Amino acid sequence: MDQSFVVKVKDIYEFITINSGNIAAYSKGILDLKEVYSTVTDEEFAKQILDIITTTEKAIAISNPKDRDDSIALQYIKVKQFVKDYASCVLSELQSGLEKTNIEDFTIKSNDGYSLVLAGSFDQCYYHDVEVTFSDLQFIVCPGQFFSVGKFRFANEAEIDSISKITHGFEREGFVVCMEEAFGEAKYFIIANEVSVKWEKVLHY
Repeated sequence: MDQSFVVKVKDIYEFITINSGNIAAYSKGILDLKEVYSTVTDEEFAKQILDIITTTEKAIAISNPKDRDDSIALQYIKVKQFVKDYASCVLSELQSGLEKTNIEDFTIKSNDGYSLVLAGSFDQCYYHDVEVTFSDLQFIVCPGQFFSVGKFRFANEAEIDSISKITHGFEREGFVVCMEEAFGEAKYFIIANEVSVKWEKVLHY
């Protein structure tokens, strides 16, 4: 399954970090980042990736190994924040759309271990109006089929602490999304590294 540019950037920096001190790995990482950059159409995110590439290239030229690795490590922190900021924008737009349409009923359309697709609708028997895809999936805590969601948002620290007893560290491997039940106090959680949304009425035949 193809990865999006968001997950690709994250994976490239993980590769660079794992191969700390290896100039050849740094150079490969830069080439891979430039390839990802060439595919990005969103101007704001393209600008952020270009800034990361430029700073990393400068860091590689630093002669002191510790200063070089520290500089690259700072870029990795920026990448992780970049991934989270991107997801925050997607969730905000999703929530705005759901509030306008009053869609609250969701079901798991598919889960192949890498991507989890939720389908939202007024009437799951006949159609769904929106698909929410979580990619680079790490962990899920939600019903196996049908459930209601009144709000999609990032989980707060208290909620992350509460599920850490069962997620065994996976909460640190991606961002944690909380799905608040539309009616009631239940909360469900998904840990992933990307979320995307597609609005389209799909008929169930």
